[in-house]
Amino acid sequence: MFVIFLFLLNGVLEPIETCFGQPYQLYLIKEVVEATTDWTDVIWDDEIQVIASSYQVVEGENAIQGMSVSGLDVWISKEGYDTTKVVVEVEAIILQSLGITQIRIEKGDIEYTKVQLHSYQDTREYVHFEEVNAVGPPPFLFDIDISDVFSYSPGNAEVEDMVTDLEWKVFAFYYPWYGNPIGPSGESFHWEGVTNDDIYNSDNYPLLGPYDSHDPDVIRAHVKMAKQAGIDGFIVSWWGPGTFEDRAMDNILGVAKEEGFSVSIYYETVRELTLEDMIGELTYFTSNYCDHPAFLRENDEPVIFVYVPSYSGRDAEFWLAIRESVEGVYGPITLIGDHNQPDLSNAFEAFHTYIYLGDDPLSFFTESQDRMALGMGPVSADEAIMSLKSTGQLVMYNKPFFVTVCPGFDNTDWAVDGLYVDREGEGRYRRNWQTAIDLNAHTVLLTSWNEWHEGTELEPSREYGFEYLGYTWDFVELYKGEEIPVQDSHVQVVLNPFFIEGPNEGSGGITFKERPGAPLIMVNVDVIVVDDLLDVELTGQFTAYYEERTSVKDEVVIPYIDEDMRVDVSFDPRGDHPVLYVDVKGYDPAGKEYELFRGLLSASGRLMELIDTLEELEEEYDRLSEESTRYSKELQDELEELMNELDQRELQLMRWRLYTYGASGISIILLLLILFLFGKRIFHRN
Repeated sequence: MFVIFLFLLNGVLEPIETCFGQPYQLYLIKEVVEATTDWTDVIWDDEIQVIASSYQVVEGENAIQGMSVSGLDVWISKEGYDTTKVVVEVEAIILQSLGITQIRIEKGDIEYTKVQLHSYQDTREYVHFEEVNAVGPPPFLFDIDISDVFSYSPGNAEVEDMVTDLEWKVFAFYYPWYGNPIGPSGESFHWEGVTNDDIYNSDNYPLLGPYDSHDPDVIRAHVKMAKQAGIDGFIVSWWGPGTFEDRAMDNILGVAKEEGFSVSIYYETVRELTLEDMIGELTYFTSNYCDHPAFLRENDEPVIFVYVPSYSGRDAEFWLAIRESVEGVYGPITLIGDHNQPDLSNAFEAFHTYIYLGDDPLSFFTESQDRMALGMGPVSADEAIMSLKSTGQLVMYNKPFFVTVCPGFDNTDWAVDGLYVDREGEGRYRRNWQTAIDLNAHTVLLTSWNEWHEGTELEPSREYGFEYLGYTWDFVELYKGEEIPVQDSHVQVVLNPFFIEGPNEGSGGITFKERPGAPLIMVNVDVIVVDDLLDVELTGQFTAYYEERTSVKDEVVIPYIDEDMRVDVSFDPRGDHPVLYVDVKGYDPAGKEYELFRGLLSASGRLMELIDTLEELEEEYDRLSEESTRYSKELQDELEELMNELDQRELQLMRWRLYTYGASGISIILLLLILFLFGKRIFHRN
């Protein structure tokens, strides 16, 4: 029950040495693994923090077919049913932890595995204190009290921080391995099964089309977009001298320098390379590229990321030998390894994992950070152990474990045993970014900018547009605690004269004039035959990796627009007044769309004025329709008012007439009466 209680507390308690007020007291333990079974795996509980470990095979080396030692964990493999005794001794520097731990032993069904433990005491020698035996079928789980190890400390460590210049930075893994025969590389590379609708070995379709990674315009578009999203640099996949990726480096570094952007490399080590091969490759690289102003540096040392440094059994001694040789020619370098086990700690300054596709990133990166947080400098484990025994002093380093953010994964379109990890809308990306923010990640790595084969790309695509760059922008602002400014684009389009130059020959042009502000990182030009034309073609000093051309249209996507760049339009007129429909739109690094021109153009031996854009015509039509409706209603209302007024006037007139007729009749009657009375008086007088 006590062990279960301690297990539940694991990860929430501070290390005991901190609680005791003795930070970074160091201890020595020796483990002896003896095995007669045909395979065995000795696995320690993670709460034991190993700073450095060294091992030697004491007996039975010839029987071993496979072996790895990571900290105190030991795996040994022999031929099936081989009972030869193998003895391996592991000596390790550890930090103080809870006294009770666990060892799990897995093994073959035959024979036994024995583990003996020894603690280094003030007698300056190891003293045996515990032994466990695993006999018979596995697995076995043993509770071990290692308190004796912590009864004597041979020394302590001064601790310094490492890789401080990269703190609060964001970098994206970048792949320069795409070739297109129409591009500067002149060759097809990595893209397969390309049509205008699909790319066989790409999960999604790049907005820029199947581009060439050697094209400076493509690189510049990538860098501009990445910077706008808050990314500080690219970690460029590199496969050795003279490779396709190597030949892209000069252009990448050149553009990065002009744009104030950083570049490092991802040294691809999953290849059959000898120690001498790798020394030669890294010596070549550091000598040729690491002094470039755009190359990423830490404390004025070039930073090199290494993919799977433990591949093919390469251990810390292997990498220390590489470092010693390369630094002997070039000078100090900083290595950051794709690894989360302490066995390589002393050979690297920091660590990361290339990709995490699980559903609990917070636990994964928390455990990795805790496991790798403290390590030795670039010295061998034997040297460190010897130094601790002789001087009682070591220098150790806080080594950051970077947090990797990935939107998802999908290579099922082309891989036989493909893997699909749903993006969940933006849910997975958001969850991974939130982990980086919650952990105050030292550095954030994005997987990836453009690994199109695995569907991890953030680069704009037909399927997602600029959506993921927008998410990146938002999260980088939260992570860094600062706003990323944005500029509107002020690129203008000038229509050059469209002439009929002769039978079956006509030409014109579209010129882009860049003004201060954000550039256009992509422009789509679409020209369609409307009347009196047979064919149209777009050409110029640009390379379009997407073009859809038929007998009645030509559409191109142009990566990055230089100042005063011109697109030439040639056409085959079939009448005196050929008409073309032209649609030109562009995108700035933030993904904002600009409708640069949209309308009809005509040519008849001279430049015809722009009739009007369809949008303007539609707006004008709507406006006139609204005005017509409004005027019609107003006229109707006025007419009704006039009719009402006319009716009132007619009524008044009728009344006036009746009044007039009545008054006239009365007047006549009165006049007759007067005349009658006057005549009667005269008659009587006479």
